[in-house]
Amino acid sequence: MIAVAISILILSFLVLIHELGHFFVAKKSGVLIEEFGIGLPPRLWGKKIGETIYSVNALPLGGFVRLHGEQGEIPKTEKEDENKNRGLYAQKPLKRILILGAGITLNFLLGFVIIWGLFIAGHDIAVTDNNTNVTDRRVVIISIAKQSPAETGGLLPNDIVKNVTNEAQKIIIQTTDQFTNLMKEWSGAELRIAIERQNKPMTITVTPRPNPPEGQGQLGVGLMEIGRVQYGFFKAGWEAFKASCRTSIYMFQAIGSLFKRLFTSGDLTGFSGPVGIVKYASTAVGTSVSAVLNLMAMISLNLAVFNLFPLPALDGGRIAFAVWEAITKKPVSQKIEGIIHTIGFGLLILLLIVITVVDIKKII
Repeated sequence: MIAVAISILILSFLVLIHELGHFFVAKKSGVLIEEFGIGLPPRLWGKKIGETIYSVNALPLGGFVRLHGEQGEIPKTEKEDENKNRGLYAQKPLKRILILGAGITLNFLLGFVIIWGLFIAGHDIAVTDNNTNVTDRRVVIISIAKQSPAETGGLLPNDIVKNVTNEAQKIIIQTTDQFTNLMKEWSGAELRIAIERQNKPMTITVTPRPNPPEGQGQLGVGLMEIGRVQYGFFKAGWEAFKASCRTSIYMFQAIGSLFKRLFTSGDLTGFSGPVGIVKYASTAVGTSVSAVLNLMAMISLNLAVFNLFPLPALDGGRIAFAVWEAITKKPVSQKIEGIIHTIGFGLLILLLIVITVVDIKKII
């Protein structure tokens, strides 16, 4: 329960960081901020300081910023509202883009800064042929196929493969290709795989299948080579920036593929909602501080990328309308844009509910 509570706090903190981005840039831009809330309504406590209500709310899931005129409700006369020029949609397109993109930017910067700190302290990364300055290389299981020998034998994601033993010999595992070829060579034989799980040595007995399903391999595991890197302050910053950009590009492509499958075949495979994220975070909390920080960085980058998508109700969707106005010099009707965002928000909530139900089913 402690791990779950910490996981919820981490997720809430990252969402709150996103909202703080909107808050600071909107305030600097002169937009009237009606409310800044920690957590989601219903409201437990609130105090008006200056022109903004600062509130604490019942649901501990991030926070929100309510900007004046964010739904496009700009009054026609000054008598109706003395702050008519301080609404979000009363601002020029560029200023709206800066305000709407501030949350995305802050999430990216937070992920980058965390990775920077990890690279200074020493951090595990996926090893490629281009990596230099890598030590402590090891082979890690990253996925397990359903009803595979790996699942039956008790192997789990994040297990570190140390060596494999048959009746005659023991082989120290150094690369993913070596392990894969060994499973092919020794398929059908009972093997003992020495692993390290959360810093504890274990031995798992498995029998690789001679004729596996396509794309699964003899054992049914996904593998990755992991190594440790450590850099000086400035080198760590540059490497962290490159890693953040690479990760963001990969996430953008992956999320795009997920939405493509969703819209074409209704396939939800790969989606995770708050329940799924908390489950992954709980595992990281039980591993190490660096694992928690790394997960925080990945979730923060993911939030940035997801909100960048030009979908209704997301920051990216609102930015798209502002970009359209900046290019064409003709704003979309605020009423029409509001309807589009309302429908988009409803569909996103429905999708979130469905994903949450799927995540809960996986757990139970």
